[in-house]
Amino acid sequence: MTATGVGHIVDSIYNAGLDEKALSTLARRLAEYAGAQTATLSLHTCDIRAFLGLRDCLLAEAEIDYADQFLTQDVWRQAAKYMDSIGRTGPWARDGAAFKEVYQRLYLPLGDDSTFSLNALIATEHGVMSVATQRPTVNAPFSAADASKLQTLVPHLRRMQITRHRVQFLEAQASFARNALDCYAYPTLVILNDRHIVLANAAARAFLSRKESLFEQDGKLFAPQAGDARKLAAAVIKAQQGHEAGEARAAEIFRLGTGAPEDVRLIMSAMTGGKTILVILDDPAAPRISGTNLAELYGLTAAETALAEALLRGETIDTFADSRNVRMTTVRSQLSSVMRKTDTERQSQLVALLSRLPALTLREHSETKVFAAS
Repeated sequence: MTATGVGHIVDSIYNAGLDEKALSTLARRLAEYAGAQTATLSLHTCDIRAFLGLRDCLLAEAEIDYADQFLTQDVWRQAAKYMDSIGRTGPWARDGAAFKEVYQRLYLPLGDDSTFSLNALIATEHGVMSVATQRPTVNAPFSAADASKLQTLVPHLRRMQITRHRVQFLEAQASFARNALDCYAYPTLVILNDRHIVLANAAARAFLSRKESLFEQDGKLFAPQAGDARKLAAAVIKAQQGHEAGEARAAEIFRLGTGAPEDVRLIMSAMTGGKTILVILDDPAAPRISGTNLAELYGLTAAETALAEALLRGETIDTFADSRNVRMTTVRSQLSSVMRKTDTERQSQLVALLSRLPALTLREHSETKVFAAS
């Protein structure tokens, strides 16, 4: 096998860590590298303490380290006779049942004598990976040189397993986040500072697919009109600057197009850490929660409800105070009360909360009478 071949298999190992579909390519290249007919890789979840405990006991009894070593099938078969030792004092007696389960699930299949094989169990804190290469018995058995060649891959295979676990964890987190965003009736996205889209709910994906006010290209958020593109870029910068300055400021709010009431409005707010930005697309045609339901949901007064509705329309507290001929101190007091009742700490959080309310419906409450026996 050439150095290029070694590079190819190492590349395949790390590709498989990032993409489960690449495992089949890795298995094929591993078989070629080992001069085997077939190769299989299996990821096992197990009690890693039991696995390492059995390894330590077998090391003491058989003087063979069965973890992270490529060994031939006859060596794996030797482990069977030491399993009879279970029942003695010490860890064998204490953990015998767990040891047997690990042996039967992981060790036993590797001792199959119907083929020549060179196998390893590679352990990490997340579980154990079984790597098995086989060739027919009509061929020559695997040699010590074959084992040494595969042994050099163990550190890469261990890192692949750790990477695979992390990727699966992140995929699970992303799936949960997408499901959570799908609860928002308004199109909602999470983007990076360079406008790369990290997450988008179903409503946002449908909105972007129309390619009207905004669209997705190469994974980034774009506006088709030059003026809108400038507004979008400026709003991202302002949202980021507001976070860096530590300002408890309102979300950046602007309208696409000419700014007419019928144009789509964007609400943008930097999220915790400042590396991502929450973007809510407010289409005036989208249904809104009624003021009555809003008041009932959070126990708002009439004045507080009017303020909440104004913020949801994109008004500032200054314009709201002017339109109502109310002093700013009064409006700020009302805003503080609304934030307390909605359990929000920043105006941007309040706007984000209100923007998801069209997904909520309130059932009419029927009067319930309770009769007590006298």
